[in-house]
Amino acid sequence: MLHDVRWRRRRWVALIASGLVLSAPLLAGAQEADLDEERRQLQAQQAAVGADIDATSASDQEVSAALTAVSDDLDRQRHRVTDTERSVEGAEAALSAAREQVVAAEAAVERAARQLRDAAVDGDVRPA
Repeated sequence: MLHDVRWRRRRWVALIASGLVLSAPLLAGAQEADLDEERRQLQAQQAAVGADIDATSASDQEVSAALTAVSDDLDRQRHRVTDTERSVEGAEAALSAAREQVVAAEAAVERAARQLRDAAVDGDVRPA
C-alpha cells in the first residue's frame, strides 16, 4: 500500500516536471525580450513550486494544486503569446499601409515635379 502511494506521488511529480520542461519551448518562440524575462520568472516560480512538493510527503491534494498552478501559468503564457502574435500582425498591417502611403506620396511629388517642368518649358517655348 505504501509502495503504491509513493509510486503515485512519483508519477505526479514526474508529470509536474514534464509540464515545466514542455512550457519552455512555448516561450522560446516568442520574439520579445520581456517574454524571455517572464519565462525566467515563471521557471523560477515553477521550480519553487517543485521544491515545495516533496515526493515522499506530498498529499494528492498538494500535487493536484501544484499541477493546477503550473497549468494556469502555462495557459496564461499561451494567451500572452497569442496576444503578442495578434499585435505583431496588426503592426505589420499598419507598416504595409504606411509603405503604400509613402509610395503614393512619392508618385504625387513626381507628378507635381513633372507638371512644374512642363510649365517651365511651356513658358520658355511659348512666351506670353
